Amino acid sequence: MESAFDGMVRKAQLVGQSIHADEMRSDAEFWQHLSQEWGRGTGYRDRINAHNRAWFLEGNHGEADNRVAELVREAWGQTVASIRELLAQE
Repeated sequence: MESAFDGMVRKAQLVGQSIHADEMRSDAEFWQHLSQEWGRGTGYRDRINAHNRAWFLEGNHGEADNRVAELVREAWGQTVASIRELLAQE
């Protein structure tokens, strides 16, 4: 059961990364802001992380969230069905 849930979580991570990567790749303004951080001294990593968080919080990702949520719902349904099958066998 634990491996089924671990697999579902891993699948959700991969799907989310893939879908959001496509959306982020096409956001030229986002990348311009990131490139402006280079050479500004200490705190670079924190500033980049702040830009990334802001991008997600500002909703710049179009339908990506909906696609990720749908795929997670499907994976969850499959995981629960697999566990039900295991429980029924015992």
